[in-house]
Amino acid sequence: MNTSTSTASSRKAEESSTARINLLALGALIAPWLAAWLLPSFAQPQAYHDYADQRAWLGLSHAADVLSNLPFLVVGALGLHFVLHGWRTRNHDAFSDRREAWPYALLFVGVVLTAFGSAWYHAQPNDTTLVWDRLPMALGFAGLVAGTLTDRAPQRIEQLLLAFAIVGTTTVFYWHASENLAPYLVMQVGFMATALIATAWITSRYTHANRVYLAAGLYAIAMIFERLDHQVYALLGGWISGHTLKHLFACAAILVILSMLRARRLSARRGALSEHEEPRMSYPAHYSLELRPSRCVRWQASCYRPFSNHYRRSDRGVQMNEVRRQLSTMKVIE
Repeated sequence: MNTSTSTASSRKAEESSTARINLLALGALIAPWLAAWLLPSFAQPQAYHDYADQRAWLGLSHAADVLSNLPFLVVGALGLHFVLHGWRTRNHDAFSDRREAWPYALLFVGVVLTAFGSAWYHAQPNDTTLVWDRLPMALGFAGLVAGTLTDRAPQRIEQLLLAFAIVGTTTVFYWHASENLAPYLVMQVGFMATALIATAWITSRYTHANRVYLAAGLYAIAMIFERLDHQVYALLGGWISGHTLKHLFACAAILVILSMLRARRLSARRGALSEHEEPRMSYPAHYSLELRPSRCVRWQASCYRPFSNHYRRSDRGVQMNEVRRQLSTMKVIE
């Protein structure tokens, strides 16, 4: 297959992925408002605030449900540090472009804020404090679905992220103002379903993408424990409640997403450079490279890009051939 044919095939596949992503995003973004229009309105049941484990500890009411939010803080902070500072390693990058880290940064910011919002809510459970539990959760869902979509086609990262964040948070405010819970529930289910459909329908540019299924499975178990809060508490003899287990399993789901990001690299099937990506090469940390014209560039990071501003061409074959030719002219200095 010649270079032009390969490039045309790659562009066609990219256009197909973009079209599917646009379709999924549109469905996820309008579904909550269709629910508000078509589904009967229903309010938040006040029995929701009646949790099984009412035990206090050191003056802290509902201590188990409050303190079980600490893992969210830890995992969220670890994830945020990774996507902001640790995503580039010597052997591979978790993101081919720094902008692709933004959705996952929003996800982990949401997780960190959930730790505080959920702790406050469980200390004083009512509809008002529940808003501050659900707002960061909505940001987390928005970051996850936006990240899943942009992993498959990195165009319009900012627009997708902003749209999902606005719709997610607006459903929380809408529920609090109108007492209609339907849009929020549809948003939560719709965003998760969109991430799963995208994983099954569109090939990711990265490896380990199927770990999203494991994360979704853990979150589904968390939701089951939430529904069976009192039953689990009674079954386990008052040792731990279903809602406390819900927090732990939901946190495990986030940990799976973090492990996916830490383990992944560009897939061999989708590893060809797109028009917006730059060639990247790795060298041993103790080497320096002398590039023509006689300019010495020392190794300081895990990935050096000497051709980033000079060889951005739509023809990937020509681009890589030029990179190989330039590499052959390099002189390695011990």
